[in-house]
Amino acid sequence: MHYRKIIAQLKDRLRKLFSAAAEGLPVILSWAFQKLIFLKNGLMHLFLTIRGKGFHMPDRGDTEPEVPSGSSSQRKILISRCLYGGEEPVRYDGRRIPLENSILLKWKEENRLVPVCPEVDGGLSVPRPPSERSGRNVICLDGTDVTSAYREGSVHALQLAREHHVAFAVMKEKSPACGSSLIHDGHFNGTLIHGEGTTVEILRNAGIIVFSEKELPEAAEFLALLETEGENGLKEEIPWRPGIMKGYKK
Repeated sequence: MHYRKIIAQLKDRLRKLFSAAAEGLPVILSWAFQKLIFLKNGLMHLFLTIRGKGFHMPDRGDTEPEVPSGSSSQRKILISRCLYGGEEPVRYDGRRIPLENSILLKWKEENRLVPVCPEVDGGLSVPRPPSERSGRNVICLDGTDVTSAYREGSVHALQLAREHHVAFAVMKEKSPACGSSLIHDGHFNGTLIHGEGTTVEILRNAGIIVFSEKELPEAAEFLALLETEGENGLKEEIPWRPGIMKGYKK
């Protein structure tokens, strides 16, 4: 009986120990997650600092470091060509969007903007059937799979961004290529879901910050900080919308 009592007490203590551990698990996981975020942010800050000083981390196959074009005080901005304006239409429906936003007009006058249209650069025509992203693929309304064209155009956009050492990108929201927070759900019924287009995904994975045309005031503030205080001016108290700084800060 004495041994049975000891075993019962041990079982009770083990049960309480496991119960306490289970209650504390969310706290432990949260702490670990915060540490991982801190490490990721630190690495991205180092990346942006190196890029801002003109250094280049060569890709495989590069024979020599890339030389930056232009001064770091005149930062370039990648922009969806349909937001850039111009006579040549690029939208799927062939419509032209006049450039009327004062921030974009100022940046265009300063020769900062680097226009890109992943769809056209990937070989698609104007006009063309509307397309939506469905999982990892992009499908036209008529059922045609145009994923390869979108991938090709997205890679071209990343190459342009690297060539011009852009400070960030301003991309057209809701587009299957350029959407940065909202895209259509792939059923062609007007339903929007949280997600990103193929080009934005590639840009963000490469460490490039992306704004939508709805976030131009935040983009202008970000640019001002870069050119006056450098990367160290990106203080935590600035209320960036979650997702804009994906890969840089939580």
